[in-house]
Amino acid sequence: MVSTLALNLSGSLSLHTPLALAGASSPYLPWIVASILIVGGLVAFGFDDVIRLHWRRIWAISSICQTESLRRRVLWVTPLAVIGVMVVAQLSRPGDPQDAIRQTTKFCLFASAMLVTVTAVILACTNLPREIENRVIFTIVTKPTTRLEIVIGKVLGFARVSGLIILIMGVFTLAYLELRTRYMVAQLRTQLAAEPADSPLRPMLQHYVTAGLLGTRSIEWPVDVQVFARPPQGPTRWMAGGQGQYFIVPFELSPADKELLTQAAQKGKVFITTTLFVEQHAPDEEESKAIKDMGLLKPKSSRVLGPALPTTAPAGPQIPPPEVAIRLLDESHRAFSGSADMGVGQIVDMEAPKDPAAESSGHLELSPELVARLVGAGRFYTQVNARTPATEYGASEHPVALYVPGAPLIFPPTDPSNPSHNAAPVFYSFPGRGGMRLTGHADGKGAVAAYRFRNVAVDTGGRDTVSLQMNLTIDRSGDFDARTGSLSEAVVEVINRTTGESSGPLRFSPETSRVSPLDVPVKFVAGGNFDVLLRGLTPGQWLGVQNESVSLVTADRSFVFNLAKSLFILWLLSLLVVIIAVFCSTFLSWPIAVVLTLLILLGHWGVDQLGDALKPGGGRNTALEFQFQDVSQTIIVSKGFDGLASMLRFISAFLPDVTQFPVMEDIERGVSIPPQKVGSSLGAVFCYGLPLLVFSYVILRKKEVAP
Repeated sequence: MVSTLALNLSGSLSLHTPLALAGASSPYLPWIVASILIVGGLVAFGFDDVIRLHWRRIWAISSICQTESLRRRVLWVTPLAVIGVMVVAQLSRPGDPQDAIRQTTKFCLFASAMLVTVTAVILACTNLPREIENRVIFTIVTKPTTRLEIVIGKVLGFARVSGLIILIMGVFTLAYLELRTRYMVAQLRTQLAAEPADSPLRPMLQHYVTAGLLGTRSIEWPVDVQVFARPPQGPTRWMAGGQGQYFIVPFELSPADKELLTQAAQKGKVFITTTLFVEQHAPDEEESKAIKDMGLLKPKSSRVLGPALPTTAPAGPQIPPPEVAIRLLDESHRAFSGSADMGVGQIVDMEAPKDPAAESSGHLELSPELVARLVGAGRFYTQVNARTPATEYGASEHPVALYVPGAPLIFPPTDPSNPSHNAAPVFYSFPGRGGMRLTGHADGKGAVAAYRFRNVAVDTGGRDTVSLQMNLTIDRSGDFDARTGSLSEAVVEVINRTTGESSGPLRFSPETSRVSPLDVPVKFVAGGNFDVLLRGLTPGQWLGVQNESVSLVTADRSFVFNLAKSLFILWLLSLLVVIIAVFCSTFLSWPIAVVLTLLILLGHWGVDQLGDALKPGGGRNTALEFQFQDVSQTIIVSKGFDGLASMLRFISAFLPDVTQFPVMEDIERGVSIPPQKVGSSLGAVFCYGLPLLVFSYVILRKKEVAP
């Protein structure tokens, strides 16, 4: 379990010091506080020991710790870890050779982390209490050796043992991966030679043979991804009805807006108004079925706010009038009470404009209670869902506003330099198992996922093409294509926003949990500003797309150097574990020290895993699940749970975050580990480990360990 947490891949960059400073605005504040604790503790309690500090005595103490650890045969565990990795790697069932190598890399690093973490905890927690119990430390403290040198020497000694274990496992990892790679590449060459010229597998096999399976690449990710009904062109963005598409616009009310809304809610009315272009077409078979299932052709009686909009296709009994659904969300993107109907939103009919080419509008009246909640929140989001099938809705710059009769419209703030204060609508589709759903159409005119890449530096190395990596999920399978032998087809178009050139449609066959490489001519990504448009071509199929589904390989890197960076991060983690274990062993017996070390390591991660359950208000939900008959019991349980949650959140802010040591996150995907992540690990050791090392010295200095 310790290694699982050590290898947690969330990539958090926050630094947690003994004074945590949760919510601190300055990124330098943890470093400043850690420096004050280190310097202040040494100056206040051990200025003489700092002056007497000598590296030879420290190295001698560390050598003794290392020798004693090796005499306990801790290295004998490494062959067991090696055998375990080889057995698990052979029993695994990867999707393809590339996945096999990445799984093997994961197994090797996981075994290394498990081995070095457990070893560090046991050795560091048992050493000092055992020496005090056996009176071995009497000999040391009576010599001209300071308590500071003892603490630093022991930490360094166990860090040397951890480094030796990591070095052994690193050599094994590199050798084993190299052997597996050579064997698999030879098999791929044989398979490629036997594959037909028109086989859809040939591009992928050729890529693996040419680029290798053990490569490391620098990856650039898109700025964002949005889902549209049409490729984005001009100021208007379109979403398709009946396909789960919607857009979100953020609102932030000024003091004047709050006063106006409060007065209007008390004396008049407040509306949310949406203004959209609407185009309808004759529904296809699937859209007709959706219209029938949703009952959109039935009379709407009281829900009709205006006449049906004239459509671009002749109106008929099969085409329902256009309507949208509006939801109001808080900052956690949860619906405000009273703003949602069955979790979908309040249905609003779009009123026909006088000019058929103009925008249509729809209005939703807000209750006084809901207005009060919006004013109290200050910041909220408006979600507009495209509801009617066979209908497309176009949103321009300001598609949503708050409307008070007799007063100017209240628009969201517009600040292009600050994405969180930008009123431009952001388009999504409802999520599936693997991200937002992208519906496939055989004609290539279905929904499109638009990925924006900006200011990307591409190192082509003299090549004519660069590689896009497509990592999609198939949420719902479509029909099998006997012509291509593929269950799924998709198409990508790359548009250079600097030159305006388009690559045209590039077809590929996506597979769940498998990266599909796609070579693109360099000219379409030159300048670093380009868009990647993705569509599904298989009818009846949903592709799951998210921001990480598309990436660009910008340069090739050394796998050996990348592995070295990963192992260095693992060693830094072991160094932090050793410091915590030594700290606990200065004032506790070794069994309790082991338990406390694990609690300190796992505490912050455990609270993070509880997530929303510990947020304010969670106690009431917990109490309601027990269905107490007595109201007083409900109040006691609710307040008790909230109090416990507050205490856990407070304590976790003082504990280290092991997710700052992303040992496997990048190397498992074949991505070069950026220097920022190595720096984050170093920062965690400095901001938490070194102050704790000073605390260990202070406790040991005050502790009576010799007669």
